[in-house]
Amino acid sequence: MGQNKSLAPSALRFSSEEGGKVSVGNYTFDPEVARKKLVAMIILHEYPLSMVDHTGFRRFVSALQPLFKMVTRNTIRYYWLYIYFCGFTW
Repeated sequence: MGQNKSLAPSALRFSSEEGGKVSVGNYTFDPEVARKKLVAMIILHEYPLSMVDHTGFRRFVSALQPLFKMVTRNTIRYYWLYIYFCGFTW
């Protein structure tokens, strides 16, 4: 019982290094980081908030990361307003 194990979902992360070498390390999925990146993408590219409701987009995101719970357009709007009025950026 004294073991300090994380319950966060993790996987292996592969990255290429100079000289063609491949590095393998741990990756922990953080849904909050994913939500912030999604909001940043929507703002940066001026995508419509409704894109999070599109079936194709939801299927694509689910294929990339099944653990990600898609947010609603109201959640996106909340983040956008927070960034706009508070001047916060990620």
